Amino acid sequence: MKWLSSFLCLLVILHCSYAPPVTPDKSNEQDSEVKDDLEEYMEYHRYLKEVVQALESDPDFRERLEKADEEDVRSGKIAEQLDFVNHNVRTKLDEIKRRELDRLRHLATKQFELTNNLEQHPGQVATNEHLDHNNPHTFEIEDLKKLIKKTTADLEAADKKRKEEFKEYEMQKKFDEHQKVEGMEEAQKKEYMEKLKQEEEAIKHHKPLHHPGSKQQLEEVWEKQDHMEQQQFDPKAFFMMH
Repeated sequence: MKWLSSFLCLLVILHCSYAPPVTPDKSNEQDSEVKDDLEEYMEYHRYLKEVVQALESDPDFRERLEKADEEDVRSGKIAEQLDFVNHNVRTKLDEIKRRELDRLRHLATKQFELTNNLEQHPGQVATNEHLDHNNPHTFEIEDLKKLIKKTTADLEAADKKRKEEFKEYEMQKKFDEHQKVEGMEEAQKKEYMEKLKQEEEAIKHHKPLHHPGSKQQLEEVWEKQDHMEQQQFDPKAFFMMH
């Protein structure tokens, strides 16, 4: 099984995985919330995107990636193929890593200053598990392994959090509904329950909402939000736009 055909699609899924419950009338507002939450949750997002773009520019590596098993990608084993990436791309990856290390050092210094000033900003603590600090000069196999493993772990954690939030949302919704019904008179309660039944029937016949991160959901964003309905869905173009 190919892992979404190409590693570049990871960024596409990344934009959609951390999502609260979807409702038709709040889609635009939630799209903004998803992006903000994701960038806060995964602060090395820009670094990940730049690494993916660099690797995707090497046709040979891209082909190896497309043929790789999903488990080889998730486990980081695919990183061993980095030795076959051409020199220009490797040089670009080295520069990307140096910029990321500079960013981490800047954040660490800022956090130290804030701590000394007794200000608490836990959200500003830099994540540093996504690259190899033992080698600060070049981007190597260990860097790619760490990046893949960290991204996979964060996506799984984000998905778990999303499911927990959705569960809490559903429980609160049922509780509020129960409280509302309990306060009604019998005739009003009967009328309300009939209305709920009609709404449930309408939902059954309504066009289903696509699961965040699914191909159908990405295509819907492509057509309705990116206004690309006249063009066939292109994961690479979608990735570059987002």
